[in-house]
Amino acid sequence: MPLFAIGTASHELCIRHGERHTESADLPRRLGRLSTPLAEVVDATLKRNADYEADPI
Repeated sequence: MPLFAIGTASHELCIRHGERHTESADLPRRLGRLSTPLAEVVDATLKRNADYEADPI
């Protein structure tokens, strides 16, 4: 998995849960509270990126 996708997903998780984006060292704590598995978030992020590349706004 590209590092960009992981970084994007972790940033999206921070935003979704109303937290400031912090270093990835804090990611395991946040992941423990999520109802959506990280893989699903990454897949959705990659799909959204692909959709945008196919039809930019």
